[in-house]
Amino acid sequence: MATAEVTAARKPKFEIIFEAREIATGAEADQLQNPRLSFTPAQVFTLRQPGGKHSLIFIGRQANSGIVTSHPLIIDPVTKDAHVVKYSTRVFDLYTRRLSLQADDAVYFFEGRSPQQPDLMRVRYPGKEKETFVKGCPEGWLSIDERGVHIIGKKWLLADVSTGALQTVVDKPAWFFSGQMAFGSGVNENFGVDLSKTSEIRAIYHTSHYGPVVMVRKERDEKLYRLNFTPSK
Repeated sequence: MATAEVTAARKPKFEIIFEAREIATGAEADQLQNPRLSFTPAQVFTLRQPGGKHSLIFIGRQANSGIVTSHPLIIDPVTKDAHVVKYSTRVFDLYTRRLSLQADDAVYFFEGRSPQQPDLMRVRYPGKEKETFVKGCPEGWLSIDERGVHIIGKKWLLADVSTGALQTVVDKPAWFFSGQMAFGSGVNENFGVDLSKTSEIRAIYHTSHYGPVVMVRKERDEKLYRLNFTPSK
């Protein structure tokens, strides 16, 4: 892990702040809290201190070791300290990545064995624990604005950031949604759906200029649309 400083006045400056080069042995349990075991970065997020300037780097790891893969890593870019989280989750490895959301001070993600009723989880600064944000939450693409966390799937739901309470924004969105948690579960969400006549939501991107942008695919044609949130009357 390194930081890069780029200015017009001088050449880019790079500084290595953390290295993980050690090899996991058979005694994995004894190395559970060793942050320097080698891994492949799977996903990277930031956890920002509320009301402050300090941020931490939250890294999902992929390795041959199950212990390493199931325990993300947190790095402080200022002190250069690194530690392995105590809780376990396989959401952030390369093969079970699910719909997740980078918010200002937190990371939201779906976790659970049931494609029908996963839990929407949250890790907030400083990342010491994961918490259940919405229990039994229908899966969907995630977005966030001043009103709360939007879950956009078979229904368009809105979750209050403080309480996790859900309300329905759109009961039947104008697109088809297939959740990632159904992959490999034996659940065929496409059964009975004529995809040639239906638009499928493929991704939601967050932009600084346009706000949330959704990618919709019909047959082989993919288009981007700007999401306009219209307050209900």
